Amino acid sequence: MFKYEVGQLLKEGVTKYQEGVRCDFTQDGLVLMLYFNNPTKEEIQDIKSGDFKIAYLQKEDIIFMLFKFGNAGWFT
Repeated sequence: MFKYEVGQLLKEGVTKYQEGVRCDFTQDGLVLMLYFNNPTKEEIQDIKSGDFKIAYLQKEDIIFMLFKFGNAGWFT
């Protein structure tokens, strides 16, 4: 079993990723990965223990999932 932890390395030795959001549906459920180049202490704290919100947006024939942690803006 793999443990994901906010503020910790995803893969040992890999310290840089392209900034962005990845959302996957797996057999275990939804996996949301947020990639930051240089996350601030506030960003880490918002994700680690902030208020979590999820929303859906339909535009034409496309449905978008939106995620929000604490005081941060919406992630799509």
